[in-house]
Amino acid sequence: MKIRTGFVSNSSSSSFICNLCGEDYSGYDACLEDADMRTCGEHIFCTSHMKKVFDPDSMTLEQKIQLLKDFYGDNLTYKELLEIQTEEDWEENQQSEIFEDVCEDMKSELPEEFCPICSFDRIDNSTEVKYYRKILNVTSWQTAKELKAKFTSYGEFKEFVK
Repeated sequence: MKIRTGFVSNSSSSSFICNLCGEDYSGYDACLEDADMRTCGEHIFCTSHMKKVFDPDSMTLEQKIQLLKDFYGDNLTYKELLEIQTEEDWEENQQSEIFEDVCEDMKSELPEEFCPICSFDRIDNSTEVKYYRKILNVTSWQTAKELKAKFTSYGEFKEFVK
């Protein structure tokens, strides 16, 4: 990690770290796509960790319609979706344009079903810690107290967890 001292300009550099493997990427005016990473809004992950890849070009008409319904949820104002039976209906009702807009939005934030952490295909350390704290009914303060009593140094702890 870089630590800047002295004058720091308002740069447009960005950096991203995968919640699963720790892979990091940084660059000037970088975005998640540049890093070959995605987000669900809560987690950042490399696309290589995705079991289910979002590929709008290979979707059937039914999948496209379902995606729009899922995306708009209860706020679905596009009644025309119900009338779409063919690709021609899709084009006539301008759903392809709406679909393209949704796909563009999804480049920056995917639904939970595409996130390997949200779908529990993989778990990150944070999720694991939260889960075990809950089922063991242990606080971080209690864990720190126990670690302090059991180990004389962090190096000793690292050897223990190997």
